[in-house]
Amino acid sequence: MCVERGASLLFHAGHDRQRNIHAGSTQRMLNAYNPKLRQYVLDNHYMDTLAFHAIPGSQIIDKFGYRECPRN
Repeated sequence: MCVERGASLLFHAGHDRQRNIHAGSTQRMLNAYNPKLRQYVLDNHYMDTLAFHAIPGSQIIDKFGYRECPRN
């Protein structure tokens, strides 16, 4: 996986088809994040609601250590 510096990634709680927050779905998403990003979204309560919380790609790369996509 790589992230483009100009991207905007949106974070929110996991939910079922009726848009009810589902702890299991949220946990599966959290398990896919590296520890730094996971702690950040938890500390800032991004995974508590269905509201979208944006994190710029540049921050995902620089602050959380994700690989930047190669430029063509």
